[in-house]
Amino acid sequence: MEPKQIKDVKLLNFGSVSSFNEGKSYSKDSLTGYFIHSDSITFIKHQDIFEGIIGLTFGIEYYLEGFDPLTKNEDVHFISKIIHPLITNPETNQSGSETIEHKYSYNNQINYDYITFEYDWEIKPGIWIFQVIEDEAILLEKNFIIT
Repeated sequence: MEPKQIKDVKLLNFGSVSSFNEGKSYSKDSLTGYFIHSDSITFIKHQDIFEGIIGLTFGIEYYLEGFDPLTKNEDVHFISKIIHPLITNPETNQSGSETIEHKYSYNNQINYDYITFEYDWEIKPGIWIFQVIEDEAILLEKNFIIT
């Protein structure tokens, strides 16, 4: 096991999001078959309870604190996990209650994770939990409620 690289993860913001210059990276780890990435995001409203509708985008912004605060470009690998009610993609019959993305970034910098409801079948009421994980240790957890 590699030594830990992340000292702490600080939640900076959460809520509804507007994203810019989105792109897709195809992955079997997503029920849609891809992850959406953006060059930048803006938080529109600071809230954690949402009505589930197509087009809803919500997420978190956080700071990965390294052990040396002066080091800005130390590569770090971590997992971004979203735990959610069971979802089934009707085209593939693939089901899941969590979405896991392996991320590579840098310590002492800001990161963000978000989700957009693009399809009716993605919208499930209940608790949606965003987690940042390093070596199986949950370093940050933020709950959202979808009604």
